[in-house]
Amino acid sequence: MSSSLQQYFNEQFAKCSAESILARENFMSWTAHALTLIAFPLNFLSLFCIIFKTPEKMRSMRNSMLYFQSICAFNDILFSIFMCPFIFYPYCAGFTIGLLNDLNVPVSVQFCFGAGVVTSTGLAIPIVLESQHHTLVKNYRLSDFSRKIFIGINISMAYILLFPMVLIAPDQDWGRLEMLKKLPCPAIEFFQHDIFVLAIDNTAMAAFMTVACLFAISSAVFFTSHSIFELTKKRVDISTATRKLQQKYFIKVFIQIATPVFIMIFPLIYLITAMRNNYYNQAANNLCVLIILFHGVSATTITIFTYKPYRRSVLRLISCGYYRPDDQRKLFKVSLKLEKLQI
Repeated sequence: MSSSLQQYFNEQFAKCSAESILARENFMSWTAHALTLIAFPLNFLSLFCIIFKTPEKMRSMRNSMLYFQSICAFNDILFSIFMCPFIFYPYCAGFTIGLLNDLNVPVSVQFCFGAGVVTSTGLAIPIVLESQHHTLVKNYRLSDFSRKIFIGINISMAYILLFPMVLIAPDQDWGRLEMLKKLPCPAIEFFQHDIFVLAIDNTAMAAFMTVACLFAISSAVFFTSHSIFELTKKRVDISTATRKLQQKYFIKVFIQIATPVFIMIFPLIYLITAMRNNYYNQAANNLCVLIILFHGVSATTITIFTYKPYRRSVLRLISCGYYRPDDQRKLFKVSLKLEKLQI
């Protein structure tokens, strides 16, 4: 801590009121690690099911589902174990208390990588919807080359936009002093850790969030609306049974994506409101980070229990092989009756 920060801590910070337990780093780390105990086995099960238990009729969806689930799982592990960020939002500053911090990885590198992973998780949604759209629509769909470009843009956009922001970060001691002019009573961790200040003005971050959100929302709306139009249109080359099966899987994909998006609406509303009103609440910041972690758990749970092949595989694993689907139960009862008749 510089002498100026030490002086501010001794003279001004003592006048600040006590903090809530929700605003402390111990609450963040303990809760994040507890979520890891739930998230890790669920993520492992979902990836196992997608790779090994996907039936032939779902093969066209497997790669996009695997990408979406992989990045959700990576998001959970990164933020709960390796980073565990403590962010002084709406100011672009913070530190980490995870494993990467213990390994002395620069906070600037962690910030750029972590923000990119979060953004990539959101941008993975259009990739899943485009994959579903590609299997449903014969005309007006992306070519194989265009699909590769679209996927590449979704994966790389976050890092392309974030990297220049890290390069123009201000002098850190000056940045922390400037922050204190706007934020006179931060959490005490502000003075106890090596804070990385990305920018004093959040205009650049607001622009980044706007561009990423607009791209993701516009892509998702287009592929969803066009897929719905295609599913409601009558085609002579597709049977009624096939059309119903397509509609069924489209609804499941939509539920798989909509559930974590719905959970993310609440922190997103807070983040936008806090940025517009320059409002700081460390307890709310910590809860938002934890909700972002929980959104990965929700996506994993929905993936497992929405699709019947995955659900059956997991239930059979949990029950140590005793779980029998309805059709197998009926077959088992019929075989027992036949055995009795033979006796």
